[in-house]
Amino acid sequence: MTPLVVPLGQFLGTQYLADVHARNVRVGTQVVPLDDPHFGAWALMHGLPNRVGEQPWTRAAVAEAAGTTVDHLIDGLVGDGLATEVDPADGVAFARAHRMGHRMLGLGNTAERPGLFAIGLFDRPMVYVTRDVYDLWDACQLADSLWETCRAVAPDRPEELADGFLGTLHHLLAMSLVYVEPTT
Repeated sequence: MTPLVVPLGQFLGTQYLADVHARNVRVGTQVVPLDDPHFGAWALMHGLPNRVGEQPWTRAAVAEAAGTTVDHLIDGLVGDGLATEVDPADGVAFARAHRMGHRMLGLGNTAERPGLFAIGLFDRPMVYVTRDVYDLWDACQLADSLWETCRAVAPDRPEELADGFLGTLHHLLAMSLVYVEPTT
């Protein structure tokens, strides 16, 4: 199966020093400055909101979105610890090796859509997710890994939750609702 590409870290903004600028990404306690081409690839690895549901977010999807080859950029990001590739059928291994942080607010459900839960900004839902994904998103910052979060949220079926979550991850990444980091 073709691996998914997952960006690691959280964007901290652009820093200008005289005529030079860098796009800063934090992974754990380390801040890594990226040049524009690497930042562009890293940003596209999150997915495009209107396209992540159409296809798995792989190197080919990133290249298609970029309109050019990006393998050398992705290789550099993987080598620098700013991206990873994951087998879509191995959510448990991914969950054990990574943690997730959330960046927006939980808005709950509504009487009109009781089975879906919104994440976004006050009075501005960005995405609607299932209860399992909402609970995983909500609890992710309380655990050292996504795996621990899966075990806390679904103690009778953590493997199922971890495997299923990979299919939703890029929806959350594309909307800047979460970031992912390695556990170590």
